[in-house]
Amino acid sequence: MRHGPRKRHHPLWLGVALAFSPFALATLPPTLPISTIPLISVQYGSPQVLFVLDNSQSMDGNMAGAIMTGSGTATDGSGNPVDLNSSSPADYTVPAGFTAPVSGATSGTTPYTVNGIDNSASRLNVAKEAIQQAYNQWNGVMNFGLMDYGVNGAPSKYPYTTWVYYMSGPGGFEFGTSSTAPTQTASGLIVQLQSVPNPCYYANTQATASCQDIHNYFTKKVGISGSFSDPWLYIQDTSDAPDINDVLYASSSLPSNFITYNGPNNGDPYTTFNITNYNNGTISEGYRNGTHGTNGFSTSPTNAGYVPYSPQVWYSERGFGYDYNITNSGNLVIPVSASNTASSQFTTALAAETNNSASPEIKADAINAPMSGTLTSAYDYLTGASGPELPSSTCPSKQYVVFVTDGLPTVATNGSLWPPLGSAAAAGYGVTATFNTNGTVKATNDQALTDTIAAITTLQKAGIDTYVVGMGAGVDPSVNPTAYATLNAMAIAGGTQKAIAATSPAAVAQSLTAILQAIEANQSTTGVALNSSSQAGANLVYQASYTTKLWIGNLKAETLSSVLSTPTSPTVSWQAVGANPGGTITSSSLQNGSAPNVFSWNLVCTPTKACGIPFVWNYLSSAQQTELEQGYTTLSGSQQASFGSAAAYGQGIMQWLLNGNTSGGVFRTPSALLADIVDSTPLYVGAPDEGILEPSYQSFVTANANRTPMVYVGSNGGMLYGFNALTGAPVFSFVPNRVYTRLWQLPQTNYSHQYYVDGSPTEADIQFSGGTAPWNSVLVGGLDSGGDSIYALNVTDPTSFSASDVMWEFSNSDLGLTYSQPQIAEVDDNGTPTWAAIFGSGYNSSAGWPYLFIVNAQTGALIQSVDLCSYLPSNEASYCSTSYPDGLSTPAVASSGNGFIAGTVYAGDLQGNLWRINVQQLLNPTTGTSSGTPTPAVSVLFHATTTQTTTSSTGVTTTTTVPQPITTQPSVTASPRGAPPGNFVIFGTGQLLTTSDLTNTNVQSIYAVLDNGLGTTITQSQLQARGITGVTASNGQNVIVAAANTSNLINWASQDGWYLPLADAGSGNIPAGLRSITNMDLNLNRLIFTLYAPNTATCGGTGQSYLMMLNYAEGTTFGQPQFFVNNNLSNPLTVNGTNVSGVSLGNQYAGAPTQSGNHLLIPLGNGTIIPFTLAPPPVSPVGWRSIIQ
Repeated sequence: MRHGPRKRHHPLWLGVALAFSPFALATLPPTLPISTIPLISVQYGSPQVLFVLDNSQSMDGNMAGAIMTGSGTATDGSGNPVDLNSSSPADYTVPAGFTAPVSGATSGTTPYTVNGIDNSASRLNVAKEAIQQAYNQWNGVMNFGLMDYGVNGAPSKYPYTTWVYYMSGPGGFEFGTSSTAPTQTASGLIVQLQSVPNPCYYANTQATASCQDIHNYFTKKVGISGSFSDPWLYIQDTSDAPDINDVLYASSSLPSNFITYNGPNNGDPYTTFNITNYNNGTISEGYRNGTHGTNGFSTSPTNAGYVPYSPQVWYSERGFGYDYNITNSGNLVIPVSASNTASSQFTTALAAETNNSASPEIKADAINAPMSGTLTSAYDYLTGASGPELPSSTCPSKQYVVFVTDGLPTVATNGSLWPPLGSAAAAGYGVTATFNTNGTVKATNDQALTDTIAAITTLQKAGIDTYVVGMGAGVDPSVNPTAYATLNAMAIAGGTQKAIAATSPAAVAQSLTAILQAIEANQSTTGVALNSSSQAGANLVYQASYTTKLWIGNLKAETLSSVLSTPTSPTVSWQAVGANPGGTITSSSLQNGSAPNVFSWNLVCTPTKACGIPFVWNYLSSAQQTELEQGYTTLSGSQQASFGSAAAYGQGIMQWLLNGNTSGGVFRTPSALLADIVDSTPLYVGAPDEGILEPSYQSFVTANANRTPMVYVGSNGGMLYGFNALTGAPVFSFVPNRVYTRLWQLPQTNYSHQYYVDGSPTEADIQFSGGTAPWNSVLVGGLDSGGDSIYALNVTDPTSFSASDVMWEFSNSDLGLTYSQPQIAEVDDNGTPTWAAIFGSGYNSSAGWPYLFIVNAQTGALIQSVDLCSYLPSNEASYCSTSYPDGLSTPAVASSGNGFIAGTVYAGDLQGNLWRINVQQLLNPTTGTSSGTPTPAVSVLFHATTTQTTTSSTGVTTTTTVPQPITTQPSVTASPRGAPPGNFVIFGTGQLLTTSDLTNTNVQSIYAVLDNGLGTTITQSQLQARGITGVTASNGQNVIVAAANTSNLINWASQDGWYLPLADAGSGNIPAGLRSITNMDLNLNRLIFTLYAPNTATCGGTGQSYLMMLNYAEGTTFGQPQFFVNNNLSNPLTVNGTNVSGVSLGNQYAGAPTQSGNHLLIPLGNGTIIPFTLAPPPVSPVGWRSIIQ
């Protein structure tokens, strides 16, 4: 108011690092900014995001509605503080999730105002903090700009003083000693009053002059006492109410406290005036008399739309504020540009509001909310000639508007004024809106809303989505459903499905994070995409998939015969959409332990209290319960009341995870109970058959020959699922402990995709020590980007799975995101054969360096953890650099030549090191060569690098050597015929983990390196170079031709293998950026693998994939054809008589190949599994050695 991948064996857990280090690594490598969405679903291009920040006067209000800016600074005419314990308190309690902008307080109490700067949790400060955090988090990934409402006001215009105002009941104000207000009967009305602190109570004020006049008014003219002596003032309404949300803006010449009476001169404004008067701004209410020289005082509505009209109005000084007329257009505060160039501008604009009108920060100074005019300005700017700077690439950036507001449109395009829907003023003047069941506007007489929807629709038609975040109680759906429905209709018009109602500072910040994650996800959506691999059973092929935006998953079983005959329309035997093994879960069952078939791991366990637990509230540790309760503080008061306690909220999270129960609409409604399955490869486990001839194992095989076949897969709904492989019926599921910290985010209405149980499980039969049943089938799995733990389950009898079959879960500070999939093998632990899980540290561990872990597969106890970089000699110290991220990928385990005991482990890291670890020597320190200097237990077999050329803005070209990251498991076999004895290690390089990987065109390679056991590092100069060329076959298919099988054969006397750069050796059509990011397969002497190149040349789409088959020994093509037209073995695919080495699989992602009989199955990103018929085995069979991988 204003005045006048493939089946893999998985890991276990590790602990301390080895105590020796030839050199010290003073600093750590950087972390890898791994994308939260699948990158095969992301287009290239940086989105342009324009934040539109509401700067109307009501944004000075806190989340509950009260405008407290400048509170604690109110003084009398002599500079003495007043109203400190009533309308202008000095301090407030900092809400959760907010940092006071000046004092830095995050809890407890802190001043509202510090040195003339607003330090409060105002909506403006909350929004500014959230935008700044979002900017900081996404800086460099997106380009940002900032707009607010345009205002007319000279910079030198002083800030106004503000007064909260209280409206009396029909019988006038009353005073009392109780905070419980009475009812009042007057003029035939019975009114329930409310209490507020009495501003003139003797302990609240030193403003004796203005309060003395008020005291005289009540005692001499009204005939009541208590204005000094009673602590409580009884009123009918306050401008702090969410549906009013207003203060008086006037010059400081007014008294700190005064009352107007003998009015209002126009009576009830809702009967005296009509909406036309409101549109024209001609409404006002005046009072003939007032205390302390305020006779004839009148007011008119501001953005709140409200003007007081009670018999008496008490004004009590609060703080400061601004009051400028609007331009009915937007004000571009910061143009959209590369984020790093605007950093200081954002910091300045988003600083806290001051009482200095000339300071440059955004102020809550707009007297109305011109949303339609501002959004029209946003459209004009984003689409105009003087709009955002062009992206650095030829791809146009998709544009977005993110509108952060605490209210509704109050100005039409023609400049007419409208009260906000859902407010007392809108109800009084008959301004209404109705909405269709889909949330769109059905009918309204609110021209401001109509024009705003039209402006947003114009943006949407131009391809610009508009997100809407509503802040505070005024738009809380549980408090003001009409206001929220209005914002929701705006969001729907903007193409973003629904508005986000944020009722706490934490919720505002989370909303912006969720929106920007959704924007990142929307850069490319492939609809239904395929995960990295498939797994074939006897007669069925099991395929997992996910749907973007909805982030739901599916697992389906297709008949193998139909996949081979009609791959584009296979027969589906069953699919698991919506499946949940928990049955009907209620709050009671969650408490009393009757929730069936869902299990977890509790770290707080003892010999008498098992760690394996049912997924039931009372079985969880207090830490797990607290983690599930995290979101409770982000709820509105009414939402918290609907649960009754944080514990009930945590159980509500569990119900949602199991049943999709929305808890009365607090949580989102999932489109399916099975969440997206992105990187977790389905694992088929039938009857045991490891080929072990020991009598005890054969007895185990016989006893379990008819056990239920199962398919296991992880999902990003927080669970590993086990399904009956024949029927698709869910059997049980498991929730790892390390996902609890983020489980509460899954049900939120503003959820954006994250990873949870994203790793691929694997299974092996191992011999337990002791007991009557020494052999057991053990499943182990990791989380990939979902977390830093590995779990193990006993799946010997899956249909009788219980909490006691949860064997262990392990995490460690040196263990990062568990992308490294464990290998299960038997090791010689100081003379004791022990089944172990062997795996790498994954990525983004706190240590940052590559570690290898060896743990007991039965107990999860640490056997050995190895800091690999600590073994490097000084001349190879640069192989572990602080300039690049690092971490160890999936290892391969080779036998020692002594049965199946593990001998050597090979694993690659993100810095291009292919590590060689002698497990025998590590676990048996006295092991070494029989004479001379022992070979090192840990060494680098090969260091993969390439050159990268960059050009600076001044035109200077620089060429540097950079590592080729290794993110897949090496393939290991015996040395080829004619080569010296040793292990032949084959691996590819490349990664697709961060958004920058999409545009990285560094040349990657395939390497095949002979390890002769001497512990030396092989260099590229010791390998025979190979090349490939992309050409078009006679049938029009893009193919790859490699070197002939007779050219430049390897001279094993002087060479140690071969390497193949993944770039066109001629002028062919192989795309730039080709890389190896799926595991390879060795089939006799065929090396079979897929390659992928993200699409950097055009805008949209995924990338291009190839299937390759090479002679593993030489890296060349075969003398016999390997590819055939239409899989017809009598019609080989050739180019000018030359057999091809690879074929294009089209412009889509292709997963790792899976062999089924004489067929290869290749999963594609469009949901199709493409079969390839394998030719008869090529000549020159391989001499095989026992390799465990």
